[in-house]
Parts: sequence; structure tokens; C-alpha cells
Amino acid sequence: MYYVVGYIATDPEKQLIIVAYRGTEPGSIRNYISDFVINHDLWRTALPVRALVHHGFLNAWNQIQPQVTDDLIKLVKEKPDFRIGFMGHSLGGALATFSALDLIEKVPELAKNEKVFLSTFGQPRVGDENFAKYVDDNLKSIRTIVRGDPIPRLPPSWPIPFIGKIDLR
Repeated sequence: MYYVVGYIATDPEKQLIIVAYRGTEPGSIRNYISDFVINHDLWRTALPVRALVHHGFLNAWNQIQPQVTDDLIKLVKEKPDFRIGFMGHSLGGALATFSALDLIEKVPELAKNEKVFLSTFGQPRVGDENFAKYVDDNLKSIRTIVRGDPIPRLPPSWPIPFIGKIDLR
């Protein structure tokens, strides 16, 4: 079992639903296990090409997915004019990516209306080139990293491309 923390909030003035995920908790063995188990799994969506993702991150997401996605779908129905912003740091960036994709796969009109956006900070690499292309093609996203931070370059042994990037100096 992985220990993940997320939060869903609304800002009625800005007509915004915010979905935020905490990064790896320092000292959490469970979080480190999810970060460093780098086997590959297929992203469950039927894509025209195989898209592989990080096994540990996907397992962490799968533990919370049913409740998070169900809660978001209900909230989207209650607030159809709201935009949805997904955010996360480190491990939380991986969870935010999976969460945003899961929602637009279940409610495709959100992607067509460009109501969903993704912003991650210090996010490790989540999937292979096919997965990165799928994210870039379906989500407005920005991946912010700080030069010299080793986490966004993990896993080093897997040639995974970046999803949208700004390199801060």
C-alpha cells in the first residue's frame, strides 16, 4: 500500500476546481518504493499505440483512482462551467498526470472544451515516448523543473521524454 495525499478544492469566484497532490514525503518508505519501482505497465486506455508508464506511480494512482475520479465526475456535473486544474510536486506530479488523463478519458468533452490543465513541479518521468505524446496531444500542460534537481531526470535508465517543460535557473 502506498501513502498518497491529494486534495480537491473549488474556487467559485474563478470558476475553478483544483486537484492537488503532495510529493514524496521525506522518510516515507512507501513513497520511496513507489518512486523507485521502475518496471513498466501499459497505460490502461486503448490507444492506437502501446504507451508504457512507471509501475510504481501507476500502482499509487490505482489505489486512489476510483474515489478521486468518481468525486471529480460528480463535481464536474455540479459545476459544468468550471475549469479543472491538476497540480503536483514530484510523485504528486505523476499522480496529477494520471488523474487528469483519467478524467478526460471518462468525460471526453472536457478535453475538447480545453477545460482541463496540468501543472507539475519537479515531476519525475512518468511514461515512455508514446505516453508523453498522448499527454501533450490531450492536455494543456506545463512541467516545471529546476536545473540540477535530480528527481525530474528519474528514472535514469529508462529513455522517457519530458512532457512540456520550463527549466528554471
